[in-house]
Amino acid sequence: MTSLTIRHRILVSFAAVLVVMSVIAVIAYAWFLQAEREATEVEKGILPDLYHSTEIMMGQMKAHSLLQEYALQDNPSDKSTLESTIATNRDQSRPSAAVDGRV
Repeated sequence: MTSLTIRHRILVSFAAVLVVMSVIAVIAYAWFLQAEREATEVEKGILPDLYHSTEIMMGQMKAHSLLQEYALQDNPSDKSTLESTIATNRDQSRPSAAVDGRV
């Protein structure tokens, strides 16, 4: 190393820094790819669950609105119609034994 001139020493040290930075860039890129894969897995797992929870929430909102409408009715014939609608809604909103293969 003593036979190298200042110019060669600077070039070698600059090349060494570039190599180290390139290795760090490759490692960071690999970590980003791994994070992308994990995010995709999470997204694929959450969307069906989000769909089912939205369906449950919509059913609860429908039941609440039917009960509110029933409570505000004065006419007995309208109340009996709403009772049958509420009973139908209850039958439709009962959970099945398995949803998409899950219990």
